[in-house]
Amino acid sequence: MKTRLIISLSLVLATYASEAAQKTWNGASADWFDGNQWTPSGVPSPSDLIIISNGTVGISSPVTISNQLTWAGGSLAGSVLQIAPTGLLSIEGSGTHTLLYCTLDNGGVVNWQGAGDLIAGATYYSQLVVITNRASGVFNVLNDRTLAAVDMGYGAPAFRFDNDGTVSKTNSTGTNAVSGVNFNNAGLLNVRSGAVNFNGSGTSVGEFRTTDGTAIYFASGNYVWDKANFSGSGAVRVTGTVGASGSWTSQTLGLVNGGNLWGNFTNNGTFLWTGGTLNGGSLTIPSGSILNINTGSNGVMMTSFTLDNGGTVNWQGTGDLIAGATYNSQLVVITNRAGAMFNVLNDQTLINMDTSGYGAPAFRFDNNGTVRKSSSTGTTTVVATMAFNHGTSGLVDVQSGTLRFPGGFSSAGPMQVLSGARVEMTGGTVQLQAGHQSSGAGYFGVPTGTVTLVGQSVGHLEWTGGTWAGTVLTNAPGSTLTLEGLGGNLTLLNSVLNNGGVVNWQGAGDLIAGATYYSQLVVITNRASGVFNVLNDRTLAAVDMGYGAPAFRFDNDGTVSKTNSTGTNAVSGVNFNNAGLLNVRSGAVNFNGSGTSVGEFRTTDGTAIYFASGNYVWDKANFSGSGAVRVTGTVGASGSWTSQTLGLVNGGNLWGNFTNNGTFLWTGGTLNGGSLTIPSGSILNINTGSNGVMMTSFTLDNGGTVNWQGTGDLIAGATYNSQLVVITNRAGAMFNVLNDQTLEAVDLGYGAPGFRFDNNGTITKTNATGTTVFSGVIFNNLAALNVERGILHLTGNYNSGSASQLTIGIDGSTPGTQYGQMIVDGTASLAGNIATHVAANYLPTSGQGFTAIRAGTRIGTFINTNIFDPSSVVYFVPTYSGNNVLLTALLSSGAYIPPTTVGMQPGSGLFGFQFPATPGTDYIIDVSSNLVDWKRLTVTNATGPVILFQDPESPSNPCRFYRVFSTK
Repeated sequence: MKTRLIISLSLVLATYASEAAQKTWNGASADWFDGNQWTPSGVPSPSDLIIISNGTVGISSPVTISNQLTWAGGSLAGSVLQIAPTGLLSIEGSGTHTLLYCTLDNGGVVNWQGAGDLIAGATYYSQLVVITNRASGVFNVLNDRTLAAVDMGYGAPAFRFDNDGTVSKTNSTGTNAVSGVNFNNAGLLNVRSGAVNFNGSGTSVGEFRTTDGTAIYFASGNYVWDKANFSGSGAVRVTGTVGASGSWTSQTLGLVNGGNLWGNFTNNGTFLWTGGTLNGGSLTIPSGSILNINTGSNGVMMTSFTLDNGGTVNWQGTGDLIAGATYNSQLVVITNRAGAMFNVLNDQTLINMDTSGYGAPAFRFDNNGTVRKSSSTGTTTVVATMAFNHGTSGLVDVQSGTLRFPGGFSSAGPMQVLSGARVEMTGGTVQLQAGHQSSGAGYFGVPTGTVTLVGQSVGHLEWTGGTWAGTVLTNAPGSTLTLEGLGGNLTLLNSVLNNGGVVNWQGAGDLIAGATYYSQLVVITNRASGVFNVLNDRTLAAVDMGYGAPAFRFDNDGTVSKTNSTGTNAVSGVNFNNAGLLNVRSGAVNFNGSGTSVGEFRTTDGTAIYFASGNYVWDKANFSGSGAVRVTGTVGASGSWTSQTLGLVNGGNLWGNFTNNGTFLWTGGTLNGGSLTIPSGSILNINTGSNGVMMTSFTLDNGGTVNWQGTGDLIAGATYNSQLVVITNRAGAMFNVLNDQTLEAVDLGYGAPGFRFDNNGTITKTNATGTTVFSGVIFNNLAALNVERGILHLTGNYNSGSASQLTIGIDGSTPGTQYGQMIVDGTASLAGNIATHVAANYLPTSGQGFTAIRAGTRIGTFINTNIFDPSSVVYFVPTYSGNNVLLTALLSSGAYIPPTTVGMQPGSGLFGFQFPATPGTDYIIDVSSNLVDWKRLTVTNATGPVILFQDPESPSNPCRFYRVFSTK
């Protein structure tokens, strides 16, 4: 690709050369735009061939080179020299080339050749020099000279090289020094011959590429290499004191003897460490990446440093791996992450030592991956003063030779020792924590010395009876713990059970938490990887053993599965916190406790989860499956959860403030002291039995859909004086009344509560032809109230807003059974619109009346005087007879009004027609695509003898039928 680019550019330049003039700078120190300084006279054009050999050329405003500029010496000072994509800058000659407070902006080709350095200088303090190599730019380094910022008597300027294109070193086999330069590489630095040595700084997200026999050296400076890529078959080496940060990719980067690399950084790919020091920071080796430690006799050192390995470390060679200190109380940590590999391929020492007179640092090795000793048959020693912590997810795998611990270690994971190999504990404290497991045919033991052993090794552990007291037991991933009370209950005293593997709880014994003194705590934690199988119908409970029941917590981040048994597990006095999955695949689980849950409660056909008492936070919880999740007792809940199965049943009392996403089923019981929010798209199904359902001091806030059906009432009650119950139907929400029951405020002994129903959405009474009663309800209708069928009977008042609409369904002449009606015992305050919905195939006779509202007292009227029903050819006129509202049907006259002109209307591009009209008369225009389904398109009032109608929808509807009716 690069060859084709240069050939193409050369052809372009050749074309320019045949047409362009040649301009040569006279050597003075003057302005570029002084035409007298050029031979022949005149300011060069961008397409000229330009030569500068000496002098200082002041660029007072930006200059563009579209052809070729040969810079053989001298200085460029001032503004911007821009090399266009068709341009070439040739930097050549033996003299120094100086950029003074100038920007070199290359989008074409720069060839830096010859024996001259390229320097940035300053004529006063704090100047800035910038070289920018654009994405289209190629900057060819064809020599072994220096790129540097130099002090010309005013201090060295800030010198920045921003590369977004390609910088290529080729043709020369020596070294280019890059000194005092902020080299920011977002493109490609391609070293194809020789070497480049950096002493500066920079931020790089691009590529540093080398080939066989070439190198890039970083001798000093501070670099951000975030997202940088070190590639190729050559070498990139830190040779001096260098600070670096970022997360980069490398196959070639390395730290060598004499190098001192500090900072916090991540190396993706391969990093080579053959000598020198990692000092004051951290090195992260991600998953899939490699650190090769190939130590010579001097070893390698870390001071105040963290080596965090998530990939592979290969330690070989004849030197030790040393932790040293540059001041008191430093800490060196090697962390081998889960899934990572630390290969010990030699017989050296992992040691901390006093290297600078400040004492030996604290040295810790935390292993949650694999530490493997192989290839060598001698002894690798972990110094006595080093803390070696072997975690639950790790593996110590000794395949050959000896791994010796003269100072002990802590192990909570497996240790595998193959035949002929050895793990020797010769002193200190060895903590074989829960999860530890040793295996293999080799030697794992204490051959000599004094060793303290603490803890318990776990592979497969069975607990069949008795008590665990003061225990912290971890069941590691891949391990199985069987809990089976063969002779009675299993008791946890002041203990912690951490499960990352599999727990099988079976048998006839309960699993209980007890206390041996006041205020003890028992915790079962099921980790994200953990599976806790409940295979019986026993009880999980906190019990009083004479000191009060302990606090008992079950934290689930994995899977708790009930299966094989069809009875009920009682969970009593337990704080059950579910961030994972509780999967009830058979039988039932009954909770009497508390908990915080952001996970899933799943049931299958015929299974159930019951909440009989307690206080729960279910924020972000998910209740799913084909079984049932039911609140059966007094339960406090809060949060915003998702449910298809959760319900409140008769006898249940659910209190708190909560939001139910999905579907919530309410078949009985009480919503008490709080609020239930049904968001848009969610459903509340109220399916009341004969006892009805109740709200006390509660707010039902509906933004989705409420379906009220069943044979029971929806009741507002009070548990003390002056309580308030509110149902709010939000804009866009639907409240479907599908039965003939009562919405009622009742006196439970403390007086009836205030009961208010605020409608800003749609209330529809349909399906049932009887009477729905709102008793003791303050009913405020500010939006849509649809009485499609049956009668809505308000024992109090009806308050409507100016934007409200009452729609009456009509399918015959009998109120209730054939058309909807509203009865208001108190005052009907009318406002907004009244509308009708005439059933298909029903046509009232002209003059037929329908009593839409019967009120004790009427205040106000509806806004509209005529009702044009989009579902019928009739329209209705509302009239007011005393306190009643009567709708009189009038058939639209003129079944056919012949048009006078039909066709596309000139100048509009719309289809239209004219028809004769009587001034002052309303005309209804309907439209259909099939002569069966009609919709109301418009109602227009005639102001003259002719109406011209143009259909605005005709461009997108090529086939339509129209009908026109007059209202008189």
